[in-house]
Amino acid sequence: MILGWLPLAVGIGVTIWLIALQIEPSTVALLCLFLALALAHALDPPIPDGATLESLQASGSLGPMGIRLGIELLAGVAVLALHRHLRDRDERELLQWNDADALRRLAEFFDEGEGGGNDHHRRLLALGSDLIGLEIAGISRTLDGRFELMELYVREAVDGEGEGDDREPLDAGAGFVTEIENTLCHRTLTRDRALGIEDVGDWGRGALPWRAYLGIPIRVDGQSYGTLFFADREPLTRRFRGVEKHWLGLMAGWLGRDLDRRSEEAKAEVGGRAERASANRD
Repeated sequence: MILGWLPLAVGIGVTIWLIALQIEPSTVALLCLFLALALAHALDPPIPDGATLESLQASGSLGPMGIRLGIELLAGVAVLALHRHLRDRDERELLQWNDADALRRLAEFFDEGEGGGNDHHRRLLALGSDLIGLEIAGISRTLDGRFELMELYVREAVDGEGEGDDREPLDAGAGFVTEIENTLCHRTLTRDRALGIEDVGDWGRGALPWRAYLGIPIRVDGQSYGTLFFADREPLTRRFRGVEKHWLGLMAGWLGRDLDRRSEEAKAEVGGRAERASANRD
């Protein structure tokens, strides 16, 4: 009897707690099962004092007791499995809401960033760093085998993040130049889509102390310009998600169009100056 009441009590308690958190038909059904088992358990005649295993077997009550106890234990396992399922489902729903919010934030930035000032590239890097969760973001220019950092954003540590760790110092900044073979962007430019490496190890770090890397090529007017990348000085303990690579593609597309627009504006301005200078000479 005691062994039978223990899983019943635990199962009923956990099921009621699940129902209090969020009412689900499956949890209500499990609670009904537990209550039915408890009623059947209470209506059972108690085990007589001095009963032995042999006497219970002889009376035929041992078999039903074992079956009922097994059902109670299986119901308890079902409660725990249901709890895990509901928790995972809630986490997935929260992740979907966060992903939708990220797309909204990107769309708002793209709308307001069109034709904006020079700080919009840095603001895009800050936004991408926040969405993807990596501390470093940058825009590179790759030309004639050279790698140049055009923009570099490093997220400040929050809540003690990075304090007392053994991360390598970040000496690079905007204007940093090196051979492209010394960077992970060299591998990125060989692809048409995002390249994500959760732990690059020692083999691929080169001139920059990246331990995790997510990058994509930037194209301006159909030509290769450089890369947009996000990185961290610590390896990731998770895998890059497809939606994060999708965000990266959206950001790289916006950057390519913005750089192309600025290039056309610069050409038009130079052409206007030349025309004005020619008119003044005349």
